[in-house]
Amino acid sequence: MGFDSFLDFNCNKIRRTIVPPMSPTCPIEGRKYTMYSSNITGEYFITVSNRFCKDAGCQLIRNDVFAEWALNDCGALVLYVYIDLGDENSLLAFSKYIMFKRLIPNYLRTILHGDREFFRQNKCLLNRQIRVHFMSECTKFNTIENYGTLRNYR
Repeated sequence: MGFDSFLDFNCNKIRRTIVPPMSPTCPIEGRKYTMYSSNITGEYFITVSNRFCKDAGCQLIRNDVFAEWALNDCGALVLYVYIDLGDENSLLAFSKYIMFKRLIPNYLRTILHGDREFFRQNKCLLNRQIRVHFMSECTKFNTIENYGTLRNYR
């Protein structure tokens, strides 16, 4: 399976886990997402919890994407997405940056479809801004970018 096949998103290949105290419909406050995809099956895995799940799986072969609902400096609710590009090696950071830029729409669709009961109950969140923070030791790629709203990723 080539890299381009991962750009073809299939919402039937989402595997979701919800960890209490989160439920399929609430709460908004403290709701966090941990996501990764399988290079073999093309599946996307999402865990909905009140904390990020950084200890699951082998970190050497996984590139986790984290997201959370939080208030910005103006008090507006925003979906913040965190992607660790790591490495001071600018070539490696650039490669990861390009890869994740291509996959971000799929990760946003994973949130939207994987937590669909939550969004049916909280439709106003579909219009909230998305901020993606690419975190890197290489300052050139340590950026925060606007990705519109979840409504754009149906």
